[in-house]
Amino acid sequence: MHRARCAEHNYWKGKSEDSFRKDRQLIVDFLVSASGGPAFYGGRDMKTSHAGLGITEREWQLFMEHSRAMLMHLQVAPREQDEVLDFLTGLKADVVQPQVAPIGVA
Repeated sequence: MHRARCAEHNYWKGKSEDSFRKDRQLIVDFLVSASGGPAFYGGRDMKTSHAGLGITEREWQLFMEHSRAMLMHLQVAPREQDEVLDFLTGLKADVVQPQVAPIGVA
């Protein structure tokens, strides 16, 4: 889990507390809206939001491990944990970007 925290720390590094709060609220609004709740999500779609970030399969796996651990920490029931993780898995294609091998590397 420590590596997941390090990867997330790199993302948030250099962000002000205000920017962090705004980003957090966008995440909350997205999750509530996407799950049929009453929140209005005014952010960009996931593909646009993550384009150019170069998020790797390994980083995605760390995110999923962290998400699973947080759901367990919050004592979310197993059925609801599965629903949240399935929802997140559905976003993977828009978040993880194919990695291009450097020229000359097989």
